[in-house]
Amino acid sequence: MKNRRLLFGFLALIFGAGMFLLTTSGSFRQIVSSSVTGSLAGGLENGWAYLSQIRGNYRTGQVDPVDVLKARNQVSGLRKSGAIGLNWSSMGPDNFAGRTRAVILDNRDNSGRTVFAGSVSGGLWKSTTNGLTWNQIQTGGVILNVSCITQSKNGDIYVGTGETFSSDRFNLFSGFIGQGIYKSTDGNNFTKLASTNPGTYNDPTAEWAFVNKIAAGDNNRVIAATNYGLKYSSDGGQSWSMAKSGGENLSGTSNEVKIGPDGAIAASVDNKLYVSPSGTADGFILRSTGVGQDSLPAEGVARIEVAFAPSDASTLYAVLISDGTLSGTLRGQLRGVFVSKNKGETWRLVGPGASPVFNVFGNAANTTHYGDYAASVVVSPTNPDKIFVGGVNVWEGLKVLETGFYQWQQKTLGDAGLYFHQIFINPANEGNAYMASDQGIYLTDDAFFSNKSVNKNYRTSMFYTVAYDDKGRVAGGSQGNGVVFLDQTGNTPETGNAILPSFVGGSVEFSMINPSAVFYSSTAGNLVRSNDLGVSPANEFIYGSEITNNNGGVFITPFKLWESFNNPNSRDSITFHAKANYNAGDVLSLKSKNAQFPFRYTLTQPLANGDSLHIVDPVSSIFFVGMTNAVYMSRNVLDFGKLPSWDRIANLTGVPSCMAYSSDANFLYVGTTDGKLLRIANIALAYDSLRADVRSSACIISSGIVKDFGARYVTSVAVDPKNDNHVIVTLGNYGNSEYVFRSTNALAQFPDFSPIQGNLPAMPVYSCLIEMNSSNRVILGTDLGVFATESIGSSPSWTVENTGLGEIPVMMVRQQTVSRPWIDGITGVSNFGAIYLASHGNGIFENRMFVGIGEPGSYAQTGKTQLSVYPNPVKSAINFKVSLSGNSGLQVNVYSLQGMLVKSVNFGKPGAGEHQLSIPAADLVNGTYLLQVSEGPSVKTAKFVVTK
Repeated sequence: MKNRRLLFGFLALIFGAGMFLLTTSGSFRQIVSSSVTGSLAGGLENGWAYLSQIRGNYRTGQVDPVDVLKARNQVSGLRKSGAIGLNWSSMGPDNFAGRTRAVILDNRDNSGRTVFAGSVSGGLWKSTTNGLTWNQIQTGGVILNVSCITQSKNGDIYVGTGETFSSDRFNLFSGFIGQGIYKSTDGNNFTKLASTNPGTYNDPTAEWAFVNKIAAGDNNRVIAATNYGLKYSSDGGQSWSMAKSGGENLSGTSNEVKIGPDGAIAASVDNKLYVSPSGTADGFILRSTGVGQDSLPAEGVARIEVAFAPSDASTLYAVLISDGTLSGTLRGQLRGVFVSKNKGETWRLVGPGASPVFNVFGNAANTTHYGDYAASVVVSPTNPDKIFVGGVNVWEGLKVLETGFYQWQQKTLGDAGLYFHQIFINPANEGNAYMASDQGIYLTDDAFFSNKSVNKNYRTSMFYTVAYDDKGRVAGGSQGNGVVFLDQTGNTPETGNAILPSFVGGSVEFSMINPSAVFYSSTAGNLVRSNDLGVSPANEFIYGSEITNNNGGVFITPFKLWESFNNPNSRDSITFHAKANYNAGDVLSLKSKNAQFPFRYTLTQPLANGDSLHIVDPVSSIFFVGMTNAVYMSRNVLDFGKLPSWDRIANLTGVPSCMAYSSDANFLYVGTTDGKLLRIANIALAYDSLRADVRSSACIISSGIVKDFGARYVTSVAVDPKNDNHVIVTLGNYGNSEYVFRSTNALAQFPDFSPIQGNLPAMPVYSCLIEMNSSNRVILGTDLGVFATESIGSSPSWTVENTGLGEIPVMMVRQQTVSRPWIDGITGVSNFGAIYLASHGNGIFENRMFVGIGEPGSYAQTGKTQLSVYPNPVKSAINFKVSLSGNSGLQVNVYSLQGMLVKSVNFGKPGAGEHQLSIPAADLVNGTYLLQVSEGPSVKTAKFVVTK
């Protein structure tokens, strides 16, 4: 049976082999639990630390709200219609979701089908189908950082923004700073309450930066728990005053507020509980005095969550979380569950803290706890003695004896997500409850006997990385859902498949040489390769005698896969044994040692039967990986029959954070977490370990630090595909003025890197690419979306490019720049030139403005075939002109942009000269297609559009 119970009593109880549980008061019973495993738990802390590292001011370790607000104001002043006009299309996933702290049922819908939910970085969402499908509510292009949602009895909805709880143990302001409070009177249109604007950059208080909780009562009464104190409004949020206790303003940090059924208010301020029994703004009484057995503790508390019983206005519960300062406690651990039957005047412990078995907020080992991050409590609508507490999982507490004996039962075991921030019970049906967790929204219709995900189209997943295959399918590393592959085999093209079900996913790469090969990772240096697109992991490929994992403390291990189908620097070769006589000019069909990819070779002289010839193998791949204090490479990671060989191509001091190679992979740039930029040279010529490994006396590879950006985090490096001397570097960390640097002499002994901030707001820039068609076109992924310029001079004009995306953190921007030959039934890539984004809140996005054709390699373009399609767009027929040499038959294929063959026509041997030919197109649906015309080894392609 899934649910397990625990009973707690006055006397010590024995559990298992000699385990004792001691309680100090009250009566308890518990039948125990399982909790989150170590790998999942570690992802939380690593994620907090990572965001703090790339976003926080490197001097203070904090994100100052003033810096964020200043950047937002600068963004609002930039031209919204970008010079490029990029429009982003969501790719999903539509079945995975990100961290969600708020969910409510709309009290105006008597059918109980309307649900509102909010993601901390993915915006506000609405469902009218009990959560079966969702739609994002538009709020003026701004993606809200939703922290809480509440609704008054008259139906008005209030949405609070700004997330304090994300990494409070690292620094005060490393969460996503909010936009104030948004209000709706109709459930469709939400507008910001002007009175809650977090302020301009010259307002050092940033009073509304974090709205942690909101409570709404009768007569337009609204109470907000904020970073600047407990705020009170009697006019629906149009104006505010400070709540008071004993005449003093409650101006400390407030994280919790609830209104009881009779209007009483309970709130936490500076981790102490205050109650206003009458609900007045100035009537709050301190209930965390620590004096007497019946008081709530006043010390050692990191967080308080409270809930009134809807059926009994006098019953109030408080869940206290430890701050770890008291002996025998850990930060984030349960301090205790308390109940009061008189609105907080006296209290009784009904759930003990620091218990090794009643482990509401801890990991499986009971060594790390997360109550300061994920905690919630709600009372049954009909039974004041029955509560639900959310932590790592959901627990039910039920009074089973009038003497106060409580039984605790764990209701979820990871089947409803992990880390619960809110539980909303349907007032009309207690068995129906929605849960907001780190993995989105879950629903139970049978009082927690079963739980199901209701994340369909709730696109709030938080990605750090993105990669793409030859067909335009994508994968990425996410927070909360591991590595997700959108393989287009699910119910929809946007359905994701978790190929690495860890809590955090890292770097990902696909191979174009072997389209079934994918490389992916999770935190702490866990690297995986697969030869079946992630269905199953292959044998280990990195850690052995040459490399050991010293990235145990690294959040994302950077790696890159370089591939070429016509590598001019290749030193690999194959031996061809002639079994017939060949003439000069004959074309041989051969297979590379690299994944057996086919290629052509034109003989320059006759070759007799029985002779052999060594031929350069032009198909090459190099895999680069950054480990702590070293960079490694391998040329045979696509050989799944053995552990690849690795060469250490550079030593460094520090942790690599990003890397980028030149077009021929002769140069590799590596950024570090502490501001260093390393350049590694002569890679293309270092074709064996003797020349490549720095531990060899014959090593020809050189490396060195070419730029030190101080203590700042180097977030990305981009090398111009057309010019190895043109390199752009981006940096993180709020509190600085310059985030983008450019060099036009990057290969010089001492290259210059100059800031190209221009009018770009002062904010972390996480990723950069130099668009492959123009060296002057640069696209950035930043903390506030995408920015671009068409003129990258010394002071460029950056424009906002968030159409279809919104103002949301973009952690990675990548372009598909690898073209693959159309040869022997292998199609070219369908997404050549496409750009992909990893957003931290709304999943993965794509833009195909620059999509071209996966042209054949040079060895396949030696014929005289010339091709044009007319008219284009196409309606009923594909008319095309082609010039032929007449030496071979003519084969014409039509492919979709996803690489699917949709038509194939053999025209025989039309003969030499120009021909006008036609293929019926009546059966083709509207869209973009590729026309491939093959005359022997000569191949040409053209792109056309069908519109009807």
